[in-house]
Amino acid sequence: MEAGIFFGKELPAMTYPYILPPLPYAPAALEPNLGRSSVRLHHDAFFAAYVDRLNGALVPWTQYQDWPLERLLLHWCQLPRTLGQAVRRYGGGVYNHGLYFSSLAPARTTKPSGELLAEVEHSFGSMEGLHRSLKNAAMSVFGSGWVWLVCCSGGLQVTCTANQDTPLPLWPLFNVDLWEHAFIPDYENRREDYVEAALAIIDWDAASRRFRQRTAGKGE
Repeated sequence: MEAGIFFGKELPAMTYPYILPPLPYAPAALEPNLGRSSVRLHHDAFFAAYVDRLNGALVPWTQYQDWPLERLLLHWCQLPRTLGQAVRRYGGGVYNHGLYFSSLAPARTTKPSGELLAEVEHSFGSMEGLHRSLKNAAMSVFGSGWVWLVCCSGGLQVTCTANQDTPLPLWPLFNVDLWEHAFIPDYENRREDYVEAALAIIDWDAASRRFRQRTAGKGE
């Protein structure tokens, strides 16, 4: 699995020392779906904190500092216990937030590429079926977590993870953050409204690129 492939060539490499990737759009660009102040706080405070804490956790472990983030996450349970738990929590936070912010786009009409749309229709019947599956999965999560659209051996799958866990080694196309800090500022306790709003600004161009990378064999 190629390091950093999910975030695009324009973002910093996902290796130590980790750098907070800049937002790929202005904080106000996602309005009215997500407010500029909540986007700025989510990115500049919460995402940045995971980057800082992951770097801090890796300081004494020089033998693991050249491992790509995906490798650390795939093998966190085999690392020394203290480091492994930090990678699971803070590394997962870096990975998940990196994909989240690069999966959104200023509100506009986009749709999957022909190849991805065909796979969506094969797996879910229609785009409406996919949206329904994503919303139902998101509403089933108790507490903090994420909902994902991933590639697997049988096609596409909607899955959820708790806290900052990732779906690796499955190949994510996009995710939606279900932590309260992602939606409380704009939606209070209305998670369903937030999920609906987030799904309306998914960057299907980016998701289609990730799908092509996977089908080209780069995710093997």
